[in-house]
This record gives sequence, C-alpha cells and structure tokens, in this order.
Amino acid sequence: MSMIFKYPLPSPVSDVALPVGSVVLAFDLQRGSPTLWALVDETVERETRTLHVLATGQPFGGVGLRYIGTGQNEDGSLVLHCFEIVR
Repeated sequence: MSMIFKYPLPSPVSDVALPVGSVVLAFDLQRGSPTLWALVDETVERETRTLHVLATGQPFGGVGLRYIGTGQNEDGSLVLHCFEIVR
C-alpha cells in the first residue's frame, strides 16, 4: 500500500533511503527545515537517493542534477532549491 511520508533534509547534501519506485511529490520548508515528501510503498526494499539543497545565489554544478522543487521561509528571506543527484 502506498503512503505519503516526509523526509527531513538535515544538510546541504543528504542521502535519503527511499523505497524503490518512490515518487517525490514536493520539497518545502517545514518550520524552517528543508523537507521532502514522497509517495512510497514501505513494503519494498530501499535505495539511497542523494539530494542537494542550496540557497538562491549559491553557485553549483547543474550537470547531473534533476530539479525537485523550491521552498521559502515565512517572510521570504530564505529561498532554498532542491535537486536530486542523478546517477
């Protein structure tokens, strides 16, 4: 059975163990913390997916990255962008 789970992203580059076939639904800041939501089937084995979170204006190498989403804090003073590193 599929469910929506959330995954905190505690550092600029985070490895997340998601069930194989998970579908990333959204990225945003929850109470100021970068968070990913995905549709998952908890009965299947897991795979490691690497996510890169960076702020607007930070340099990064965009090659091999798939855009996930953008989130911002309540007053808009911090805007973060999430990418999955494609292997």
